[in-house]
Amino acid sequence: MKDPTTSASSFWPRAAILYFFVLFPLSFLLPGPFAWENGPIEMGQNMILLTGIIWSIYHYTQETHLHRPSYWLFAASFFLLLFGREISWGRVFLLKEMTETGPVFWSMKDLPYHRVIDGAIGLLSAAVIHLFYQSVNVQKTLHCLKKNRLMFLLTVLAAILALMGDKGQLFHDFRDETMEELSELFVYLQVFFFIHRYRIA
Repeated sequence: MKDPTTSASSFWPRAAILYFFVLFPLSFLLPGPFAWENGPIEMGQNMILLTGIIWSIYHYTQETHLHRPSYWLFAASFFLLLFGREISWGRVFLLKEMTETGPVFWSMKDLPYHRVIDGAIGLLSAAVIHLFYQSVNVQKTLHCLKKNRLMFLLTVLAAILALMGDKGQLFHDFRDETMEELSELFVYLQVFFFIHRYRIA
């Protein structure tokens, strides 16, 4: 069966350029609640990351004879790390109160099991780093980035926009949060793209 990501990866570069250049207009047009925790944009991010985990596990079980299995374990664990970060390691399910500016959740330090979560994050991060060094070839990675330099540049710019939006350094109002979430969504799609591109390089 043909991998649907092959067709998607050939279409995505043009769509990515379009998406990147509508980030600013969208941040003005979309209402603030769209970017709240557990809002539509974050739900989209979570779906992409969950799809990445399932997609990586699928290839781990199907292509171990073609690729080093650790590459797909790296991809799955990396998507899992991003997913855990996106849901604040479970805090998004523990609503404290709802305000006019969005939901407020309990602080990680307020949770009785926060030390267990910190340890799990550390172990998962170590596993991602170990699997990366074990399965990813530096020269192949550089070749992939060079071949897709425009996509890499857009990813870096989107990451910068997400960071600036998180710190409220763009518009100094709710649109910063919208820009942050839209940019993060773009970055997660790009992660999917580059993991696939490395696979077929």
